[in-house]
Amino acid sequence: MTLPTSGAVSSDLSFQAALDVQNWLNSPASNFGWLVKMNDEVTPLTARRLTSRESSSSKPSLDVTYLLPGQVGTYGISCSAASTGFTETYVGFPTGGNTVQIVQTNAPANSFGYNVLAFTIEPAGVSLAPGCTAYLPLGAMIIANLFPTDGAGSASTPFPLPNGFPGSLVAAQSVVLDGSLFGYAVSNAAVMVLQ
Repeated sequence: MTLPTSGAVSSDLSFQAALDVQNWLNSPASNFGWLVKMNDEVTPLTARRLTSRESSSSKPSLDVTYLLPGQVGTYGISCSAASTGFTETYVGFPTGGNTVQIVQTNAPANSFGYNVLAFTIEPAGVSLAPGCTAYLPLGAMIIANLFPTDGAGSASTPFPLPNGFPGSLVAAQSVVLDGSLFGYAVSNAAVMVLQ
């Protein structure tokens, strides 16, 4: 993670960080925390001060958000010059053999888009254009289906879930054609953990 030159630092931690936390829960005696190491000690104006829990202001915090098997959620934000609040969600219970709906709202109206899936998420995202982020790793995306949006910018497509694979994460994002400079709008990511 690269630290900004000023202001608060916010970052999504890696899968390895989640494994560290689980290991600390399983074996509390092994919890020595993390070491924050600065790699660049030569370049001027790259020093950062990090406050501790004893600070009178700007105390650091660690917020952990997670899904349990059988839960759905969302991740990230959408991007579009032509529409605002383009959201994608899963509706239904994510159990193998069931069908959930991939639902888009506030998408570009009377257009066409693709649902794109992956079995992982890119926490920091991949920049597609200024202010536009893909939360699915570009090399791991699977194009699921083409869908039309209605006059309100809504769409819903069924997504049958395979049997088995409990605990697997399935993330989805939509890309819809629009009238912006880039020619497309990208939704936030919908996430679920199969039960």
